[in-house]
Amino acid sequence: DKVRVTWDAAGGATSYEVYRASSAAGSKTNLGSTSATMYDDAMIVVGTTYYYWVTACYTPGCGGYSSHDSGYAGLPAPILISPPESSVVKDMTPTFEWTAPPGAIKFELQVDDNSDFSSPLVEESLTSTSYTLSSVLADGDYYWRVRSNAGSAIWSNYTAAWVVTVDPFKVYLPIIMRP
Repeated sequence: DKVRVTWDAAGGATSYEVYRASSAAGSKTNLGSTSATMYDDAMIVVGTTYYYWVTACYTPGCGGYSSHDSGYAGLPAPILISPPESSVVKDMTPTFEWTAPPGAIKFELQVDDNSDFSSPLVEESLTSTSYTLSSVLADGDYYWRVRSNAGSAIWSNYTAAWVVTVDPFKVYLPIIMRP
């Protein structure tokens, strides 16, 4: 997990110094120098709010601190369990299950027949790690994903989407091998 800090380029700057603190008035720690206009802070504790400052550096030296901005070290995404990736289910109201990362207290489940989740058929905010659909799905392929939350306004990233095929009439016939 990481917090990505970004800023606008300062005209003529050759590099930038990035600082972090645990409060707006806290002691600043220099995280390092970069020539890019972004910095990925991977030395974080999940569930913590950090404050960041950036200083533009020029050939003679570095300027003053920018105004601070905060970044939240969010939760990791849940881990999907069931229905498994690329599975076929006969149940037209399947149960979706996932694991909760430490600190997660709520989740958002999305189910869509489009892989880009442009028109979710299901979008539920939940406090449990499973959900059984109340409406029937038609035959076809459905994509599902989940994200987690620790009680703040900031959510984890969604999991990678898994596809499940709903086909209640699919019959599995044994293969007979003849000598």
